[in-house]
Amino acid sequence: AIRCVVAVSPHARTPHGVPKPAGWLLRAPKAQAVAAPGSQSAAMGQALVAPITTKDSGDGSEPSMGLRWGHSCMQGWRLSMEDAHFAVGSLPSEGWQDTAAFGVMDGHGGKEVAEFCQQLLPTLIGKGSSADTRAALVNAFHTIDEILDSPEDATHLQETWAHSANVPCSTAEWVGCTAVVCLVRQD
Repeated sequence: AIRCVVAVSPHARTPHGVPKPAGWLLRAPKAQAVAAPGSQSAAMGQALVAPITTKDSGDGSEPSMGLRWGHSCMQGWRLSMEDAHFAVGSLPSEGWQDTAAFGVMDGHGGKEVAEFCQQLLPTLIGKGSSADTRAALVNAFHTIDEILDSPEDATHLQETWAHSANVPCSTAEWVGCTAVVCLVRQD
């Protein structure tokens, strides 16, 4: 039997105390979307005239757990790819070697937070107790929120945003991410 635990980022609060919708890691854009040259309209946000349908696909496996997986990403109507994912066949942290982790990060307003979560979430999950996967997931999401809300901890993100091609949207006020993570173990 295989056990699967799925987590969507938990409810959290913005710096202003307003509840965030389930799934948001940072804050939703505060201003109206700005239409970019060649986009459909400001109401639709930044969008291309036609979707980019080129796919970036791959696969992987974890033979010790009998797992095989595939992934496929497509930019679609956005000006640039804003999403990220991870597939870790065995988390490298103590007590987590029997756990595979899969995550999809849906970027909002830019790729920066999605890529940040892609890099950091597996490590943060592994810092939690493998005996309490729910708490490990919730704590990992909360830690990401704290880092993103802390100017001191997010310095490298701010530097990335300053050099992003997504200007003017790539600022902490505009960029966010929804994430879904699944942990898989054999029972």
